[in-house]
Amino acid sequence: MKPIVTVRCPGSCGELFQGFIEKEEYLVTLPINRYTTLKIYKHDSLDLPDFKKMKQAYSLTCVFFNIPEENLPKIKVVRHSDIPLSKGMSSSTADIVAMIYGVTYCLNKKITEREVIKICCQIEKTDSIALSQLSVMAPSSGNILFQTTWTPKCHLLIFEGRQNLDTSDFHAFRNEEIVRKQGGIYCELVNEFKKSTCIQSISEIGKIATKSSFLNQIILPKPYFQDIHLFGKKYGAVGTMVAHSGTVVGLLFNYNHPRINNLIKVLRLNSAITKKYPKIYLTETVEGGVSITSF
Repeated sequence: MKPIVTVRCPGSCGELFQGFIEKEEYLVTLPINRYTTLKIYKHDSLDLPDFKKMKQAYSLTCVFFNIPEENLPKIKVVRHSDIPLSKGMSSSTADIVAMIYGVTYCLNKKITEREVIKICCQIEKTDSIALSQLSVMAPSSGNILFQTTWTPKCHLLIFEGRQNLDTSDFHAFRNEEIVRKQGGIYCELVNEFKKSTCIQSISEIGKIATKSSFLNQIILPKPYFQDIHLFGKKYGAVGTMVAHSGTVVGLLFNYNHPRINNLIKVLRLNSAITKKYPKIYLTETVEGGVSITSF
């Protein structure tokens, strides 16, 4: 049986930067070619994946459109994802966003990206992967400070460790005083980000990501971060980026960097890094937003 619709949403390798600007926290998420895909079928009852946030997304979307209980869509949703869970790679945001769009399609309704973000923020602090344009966005409110039509074309070498960290748990224990003290630096980083998008400079984007990742080491330190950063510098990375509320680390390279395919082999010789980060793999950046295929 064919699904009535398939919805796909990308994940990320953490954030280019994340910090307080004046009184609100903002971030920039760089989408990558790892995806959550939902296949939605007509069904005689409601059959959703056993993910609390996806169920919330279904309910809140129906509330958004004022759908009475007797008219709630009876659908079966099958989820497939190659975005790792609890690493800071936007897995839950991708689940939520894909569900919102899938339910919207089944209701024969229309919804804007900003409306989707507002629903996401009712469930959790969210990432900007739902937005088709690279955006400086507040994860708590969905407010957008800046957007650019430019999508940096890069390769990312991902370092995925064994440790998991739920984003909501992290926000419960992080040191807010330190985070807010860094606010002045992030005001500068936003201005640098705007300039880098105007000249479409991947190297400048890399510098911004590196500055933010070093600041994040004070808040949520990553094992062997300095070693990974120095490895990247040695082999031509333009920057180091991290999941600011997760565990993953990434090295940012110009697209089709001449050494890119040999780096994983080189890393295998460093037993200390690979012991802590047993999964090391290559991804590339993609445009944000969802793709929807109807049948």
